[in-house]
Amino acid sequence: MFLAATIGMQAMGEGIRAYADRQQMEAQGAYQHQNHMEREYHMHWRNQDAVFKGYERYRRQMKHKRHLVDQRSTQLSLLAELAALQAAFQMVMIYEQGLPSVTEYWYSDALLLCWGISCLVVTGTDLCVMIVAALGNLGGL
Repeated sequence: MFLAATIGMQAMGEGIRAYADRQQMEAQGAYQHQNHMEREYHMHWRNQDAVFKGYERYRRQMKHKRHLVDQRSTQLSLLAELAALQAAFQMVMIYEQGLPSVTEYWYSDALLLCWGISCLVVTGTDLCVMIVAALGNLGGL
């Protein structure tokens, strides 16, 4: 009888151990499931954060581009105003001076050559500045 009771106790102990093991495995499974759900939750918010940061980066880039366009537009309008002012002063100078007749004054060839070269340099510089400003506004430079 003692032997039967001992075997019965061992079987009961094994049953209790099996039950405890089963409970531990279920607890581990629930813990792993909870970890998996937390990982999915954090991944979802990381993805949402990345999308939002991409949107913020896009908005910053567009704001920067708008600022550059406004700045270049201002530069071109100032250049146009300066060109108009220079043209107005040249017209006033021509009107006030009047065109001398050929017989009235005598100019040396060297002076006429210097005057022609200086006019070409000023006109070429104005043209280069306008082209560079236009290409800079279009993004070419």
